[in-house]
Amino acid sequence: MRYEQTIDILKSQRHYFTHRAHLEIEEKSRANYVTNIDKTIENNIKQALLTIYPHINFVGEEEVENLTYDHYWLLDPIDGTQNYIKGQYPSMISLALVEKGTVVYAVIYDPYFDVMYTAYKGEGAFQNGSPIHVSAGKMNKAIVMVGTAPYTRDLTDDTFKVAKSVYEHASDIRRSGSACYDLVQVATGRAEAYFEHFVHSWDYAAGLLIVQEAGGIVSDMEGKSLNEMKVGTTSILASNHNIHQELIQLIEANV
Repeated sequence: MRYEQTIDILKSQRHYFTHRAHLEIEEKSRANYVTNIDKTIENNIKQALLTIYPHINFVGEEEVENLTYDHYWLLDPIDGTQNYIKGQYPSMISLALVEKGTVVYAVIYDPYFDVMYTAYKGEGAFQNGSPIHVSAGKMNKAIVMVGTAPYTRDLTDDTFKVAKSVYEHASDIRRSGSACYDLVQVATGRAEAYFEHFVHSWDYAAGLLIVQEAGGIVSDMEGKSLNEMKVGTTSILASNHNIHQELIQLIEANV
């Protein structure tokens, strides 16, 4: 089955990013925010999906209802909420379709530049319909995206020890504040890798498939597969195949 109508559904939320509405901000935990716009976008997309695909269940970041579905949409309505609150770039919408623990379709939308990243399992990854591929870059030429797991400050020392070590071996590092953005940077070859000690499933589910279909590899930071999707949290490491094992070794030496 094809799911092209999801592209129009996500695009229909673009005005919330390009014409910022009045924000009502709630702090769920330290550095972990939700706004009225997160909730509005999630509800809008949920209702549209249930109308068009009534046989598919729904799980959203702001409304986790059931963790035992075999067939469900997994949505992050604004990945990069803190950026959104501050009027910074990037923030993205992430939607994955999970069937019996496997992500089979993924779409990430960059509303600021009207760019859509998509992937069906086994069919490659695309940016606005054009194929994308990870780079072949080696470590000494690599740009590495770093997530700092701001919700879990007990991981701070490990995060920055690893980041320092990676920085010393790579060309440079970057910190965006959006896991979706970091993952599509890897998928398009604009960066060679991304790692973070703590991400939620809705943060990375779509990006996992897009990176894999672009020829990359995604695991946790110990190298274990993340292909069996579960609603929960994990560490993550995404890269081209050339530097994945080298990154795992750097991580192991610094945690």
